[in-house]
Amino acid sequence: MPKVDFFNPKYQRESSRQDECFGIIDDGVVAYSVTEQDRTKDAWDVTVNNHNKKDCIFTPIDHNIVLKDNDMEISQCDGMLRTNDNNYLIFVEVKSQRHNADSEALKQLDSTIKIFIDNHSVTDWKIRRAYIVNKPHPNFYYSNKTTYLDFYKRTGFRIYKSETIEIK
Repeated sequence: MPKVDFFNPKYQRESSRQDECFGIIDDGVVAYSVTEQDRTKDAWDVTVNNHNKKDCIFTPIDHNIVLKDNDMEISQCDGMLRTNDNNYLIFVEVKSQRHNADSEALKQLDSTIKIFIDNHSVTDWKIRRAYIVNKPHPNFYYSNKTTYLDFYKRTGFRIYKSETIEIK
């Protein structure tokens, strides 16, 4: 796997924000965060409830931190959300299709987190999560309990399937 510094300033990353509520949108180019002043909540793929107004930084990954292995682009998730106090580290993948969306999202999250772990210490963050967001198809069609437990054992990140991220 290639070496990469996810925090390198050469990659696009947003300024720290302390909004109590903001959204994340994946428009197919580069994911980004917004407030209701920018776009209505209906347009958001993900809602982030930041009740304590912690400093949050969103970094788009897909189409921003492009990594290749043997000249093939490595599939990665849409973005990373973290708090400046090293409390939360969250990876997010947004999908909109029904067929194989969860398994595809899980592969992208797994790939991104593996690369992150190979290059950074995840023990710096107390809460490590990965979100699969599929607004048009939010329900599971079968139990993923075993798959998600295996993912946690392998990566140390808990999987959530939700349109809402809670930062407390």
